[in-house]
Amino acid sequence: MVKKTEYMPQLLHRKYIEIYESMMVLQVIPDVTTLQQAQEKLQYVKKNTEQYPFLFQPLNVLEFNGQFLFLYEDFTGQSLRQLLLSKLSLNQVLQIVIAIIAATENLHQQNTIYQLINPSHIFVNPQTLEVKLLAPETLVQATTEVDWAYLAPEQTGRIDQKSDERVDLYAIGALLYEMIADKPLFEADTEQEYVFDILTKQVDHTVIVQKSRMPILGNIVQKLIAKSSGERYQTASSLKYDLIRVFEALAQGKMNIDFQLAEMEQHSDMMVDSKLYGRTTEKQMLERAFQRVVKGDGQVVFLVGASGTGKSSLAKSIMEQTFYTKGYFVEGKFDQLKKQHTFDPVVAPFRDLLKQVYLAGDAEISRFKQGIKQVDLIVMDSLLQLIPELSWFISKTTKIIDDREQATQQIYAYIFSSLQKLLTVFAMKKRPLVFFVDDLQWADDVVVDLFKKICAYHDSGYLLFIVAMRDEASTKNRLLEWQQELESYSTIQLGLLELSAIEEWVKAVLGEGPTTYEIAKYLARLTQGNPYFIAEAFRMLLKTKILFYEAATASWHYDAQKLNGIVTSDGLSEFITRRVDLLEPHLKYILQTAACFGQTFEFQLLLKLLDVPYYNLLSDLHILMERGFIRMRSVYQRTLPNEKQLFQFVHDGVQQAVYNSIPEIDRMSIHFSIGKLLQKENNGVELLEEIVRQLNYCKSRLSTIEHEQLALWNHQLGVLAKSAGLVQNARYYFLESKTLLPTDCWERLRVETLQIYMDLAECEGVLMHIDESNDYMNEALTHAETKLEKLRVYYLMTRMHQEHDSSDKLIDIGFRALELGNMNITRSVKKLDIVKEFVKVKWALRHKKMRIY
Repeated sequence: MVKKTEYMPQLLHRKYIEIYESMMVLQVIPDVTTLQQAQEKLQYVKKNTEQYPFLFQPLNVLEFNGQFLFLYEDFTGQSLRQLLLSKLSLNQVLQIVIAIIAATENLHQQNTIYQLINPSHIFVNPQTLEVKLLAPETLVQATTEVDWAYLAPEQTGRIDQKSDERVDLYAIGALLYEMIADKPLFEADTEQEYVFDILTKQVDHTVIVQKSRMPILGNIVQKLIAKSSGERYQTASSLKYDLIRVFEALAQGKMNIDFQLAEMEQHSDMMVDSKLYGRTTEKQMLERAFQRVVKGDGQVVFLVGASGTGKSSLAKSIMEQTFYTKGYFVEGKFDQLKKQHTFDPVVAPFRDLLKQVYLAGDAEISRFKQGIKQVDLIVMDSLLQLIPELSWFISKTTKIIDDREQATQQIYAYIFSSLQKLLTVFAMKKRPLVFFVDDLQWADDVVVDLFKKICAYHDSGYLLFIVAMRDEASTKNRLLEWQQELESYSTIQLGLLELSAIEEWVKAVLGEGPTTYEIAKYLARLTQGNPYFIAEAFRMLLKTKILFYEAATASWHYDAQKLNGIVTSDGLSEFITRRVDLLEPHLKYILQTAACFGQTFEFQLLLKLLDVPYYNLLSDLHILMERGFIRMRSVYQRTLPNEKQLFQFVHDGVQQAVYNSIPEIDRMSIHFSIGKLLQKENNGVELLEEIVRQLNYCKSRLSTIEHEQLALWNHQLGVLAKSAGLVQNARYYFLESKTLLPTDCWERLRVETLQIYMDLAECEGVLMHIDESNDYMNEALTHAETKLEKLRVYYLMTRMHQEHDSSDKLIDIGFRALELGNMNITRSVKKLDIVKEFVKVKWALRHKKMRIY
């Protein structure tokens, strides 16, 4: 079937296919393991490429040597990467680049971003200079190494800025630079070095002038590869227009042609930089705290404001400076739907830190391994359970200590000590570490207490601890208590935006125009100056055509009558709900189902739940991304071990509004379906947590047998949480377990119920809920039947009373336990008894000699 083979570098092969009786181009289909998946992807790619003649369009799929491949009609050409090995004239360079821009322009007009423009994905016919690109849908994890030289700063994941069409224009700039300068834009050995160069290194564009002898080309390249997307070309159309002028000038020998760049730019699309508007003072305060950290200090900064005022954006504005100094930025975020998992946001930043070290290369990994030896980090099961990434940095011969028999408080102390040691390891590098905790209002007191201790006991410096929380009555006391315990801290209060800041925002989006001020006034009235509300209201006005672009006058206009008819909203939820209601029904259902997972959801689980074709769902999620509801979660360009494909809502307010828009009966049904699906997956403890969380939301939908099973699962998770020192989490699960037990639990499930009550008693005791602890222990003792069961309860009682210094009760419990074992010791001792015992001891020691050491 497959005969003669010719190799096309990188991703394609040219082979003779017998059934077609001709040479054809083949490409391995990434992430496909079955014929059905291959056929589905074929249909998906066909649908998305049929209108683009400049994209390779697959004709069929072929299974060969255990792999599935796309079959393409033969293209007489070679990859641009191979073509770059030969010397191209400037005329040829411009022809090829203009063709690439024309293709990109066509994609952008259909709201498609290529995102992976580089020489390996572009093929050129050397004779005609015709250009073809691999379809972006065929490139998902198609290469193991990332072409970093063509990634824009916002694609590194190290700055808080959304990728849009301008990342393609940056890549074209990097490509144009390499084609003229005969060298890549950046060259580095590790991912960390590439990221540092992309974010900080200024490229000398004069080499373009020297090589091309056309100064205008140096200016164009400089504009294309600007670090800020707002300083680049904004549209492919405008770039194409300028390069065609350069191409025509070159043909006429006008090497010194000069003109204003991007004259054809039009503000017909909404593209906003990540710049913070109206937050100059707040940003300066945060930057000053960061500079003190760079010099070795430790700083705590509280960001306080209503939902949507830009707390997260302000915190993330420091990301870029962090990477300028080769530091680390990590984030832990609390989720309203996952209150029982409140320890996750404490651990997640540490896990992210280890991922960053792992991806930084062998030198960083070696330094980190040396660091954990210096701080004498002891690795126990409970620590690996919380931070599995630690296993990447310990040798196979390292002894893992089993700490399951340790007391809960001892494990908690060990976990805290270990986290402190990890922070010390990073401080030893003398690089700043920004530890951002978002939405602390959803955290419980135990977790807040742990954060307090981390701040109080970390004395190694180089740590900026940023805490964001909503300005609500319920959080003010917690904030004041924390601040009173700190020697120094900063509080940045984020209020509503002034009209001048809103006007500046509108100008950045729409450009200067006669209606700018009026539109800003309407947005101020609609949103009361809440930054996130402004963006949501703006999207709603565009979607409903109240705000529209008039090509004839090249300016923005609004329907005053409709705009005046909009009632001022009470909050963010109404804005988002309106936008959700404007979605197609199937997109709305996908979004609402995803909201039931929480702030973050996994693609594969959503796919199985909805039971739709793989690529249909992927396409729908991309539409929801384009419309500003969700985004991809992972920021790592290289695949990590066991990494999942995660998405998240762009703002917790979006997830909450979408979730609240679901009728209660439908919400229960979705949670029930998720729980049932996860039970089928049956993939260990991590998945069990999600099963239990989902089913706990829909207990009324469960049968009696399912209630009992859920009670046992809650207890299982409680035991795991307790063994890791997460007492508050454990208490939550034990209480849920107790609630789910049937009324006749002491008859039918006596052994299980006894253990639940004992575990619950221990948690209540550790949390100093003395009365509750005693009640549970007494209830357990009442239903204990065997001597061993009663002795276990007595043992628990002695431990609890030891911790609470109840000596009288402790002695009484000891005597009761001894009596249970037929060891009858009199409770009241007489002087004569003491004398008798003294004589016995003296007689036993009569032949012993005293030794002096």
